Amino acid sequence: MQTFEAGTAAKTRAETLLAMGTRAIDELGKQAGEQSADALKLLDGISASTANLQQVSTALMPLMTKFRTVSGLRRLWQWFTGELLEREVFFPTVCGQIEQLAGQGESGDLELADQSRLLLEHAVAMEEHIRQLELDIEAGRLMLSPEATQRREAAGFDPHEHARLSRRLGNLEAMATALRLTQAQFKVAVEHAQAVSDRFKEVRVLLLPIWKQRMGFELFSQRVTQAAE
Repeated sequence: MQTFEAGTAAKTRAETLLAMGTRAIDELGKQAGEQSADALKLLDGISASTANLQQVSTALMPLMTKFRTVSGLRRLWQWFTGELLEREVFFPTVCGQIEQLAGQGESGDLELADQSRLLLEHAVAMEEHIRQLELDIEAGRLMLSPEATQRREAAGFDPHEHARLSRRLGNLEAMATALRLTQAQFKVAVEHAQAVSDRFKEVRVLLLPIWKQRMGFELFSQRVTQAAE
């Protein structure tokens, strides 16, 4: 009786499949299950959410720098042209726009965190899917090996069935490659989402409060100076 020289799991799987006869062709790769399309939809969703949050962070910075503190001749020129008064008048409006964007960003950041968590869960499930698939691929290679010729013939594999098995194995190999690429996309998407989320938190939690404190003090100082005059 022929034996396989390979890993114990792949050897056992190949022997189990050959014992099924030609039905093994349809069974090969079947136990790995079907890859859920939900993961691919989630990948599109997290990409869109990441882009939206990035836009929020990008939109916040110009609004904050629009009212940055100035001094010296520039400040004198702003007083002369009335720009300082315009800054004070429009400051509440800009604050409202900033708060609206910040709120939108906070909601988007929470959604992004949920999507990242779900995507990581899919990645874990996909790893098991790939592991099962690669086991069957190794078993299929054993079944097609010259050492398994007598076993295949005894199981009813004629040249036509041999060709079917070969095509099936090729399809499974292509599927495993595609899943590995998808898995890599998951990793890149989650890492990019985390980077964008960190940047938003930096703006929202660190830079924005400092900006509001500085601008509030500046406007307060202006009112004190104007009252003294």
